[in-house]
Amino acid sequence: MLEQAIEKIEAEIKESKESYVVMVGKCMIDHLKSNPADAGAIMAEGKTIEGSLAFMKEKARANAAGGYAMFAPGEGTSIIMEYYGLGTKAKPVTEPKKRINLDIDSLLDM
Repeated sequence: MLEQAIEKIEAEIKESKESYVVMVGKCMIDHLKSNPADAGAIMAEGKTIEGSLAFMKEKARANAAGGYAMFAPGEGTSIIMEYYGLGTKAKPVTEPKKRINLDIDSLLDM
C-alpha cells in the first residue's frame, strides 16, 4: 500500500503543479517513507493534498486575529496530519538553539 500512496501523491503533484501542493506532497512522501503504516490514511477515499490545504485554510481563518492568520513552524504539518486522520504525529519544526560565547569586556570596548 505504501507504493500506491506514494503514487497517489506523485499524481496529485504532477496534476496540480501548484507550489503548495508540490511542497506538501513532498513532505507527505518523506513522512510515508519514515511511517509506511500511515499509507492507508493517505489512500482514504476523498483525501487529497488540495483538501488538506483547504482544511489548513479553515483552521487559519478560525484562529485569525487582527486580520492575520499564522502558524508556528511545524503547525502546518500537524494540521495536515490531522486532516489525514493521523492526529498530530508530525514533530514541530523548531529552530536549533545557537550558542554564542561573548566576552563582556569586548562588548564594553565597542
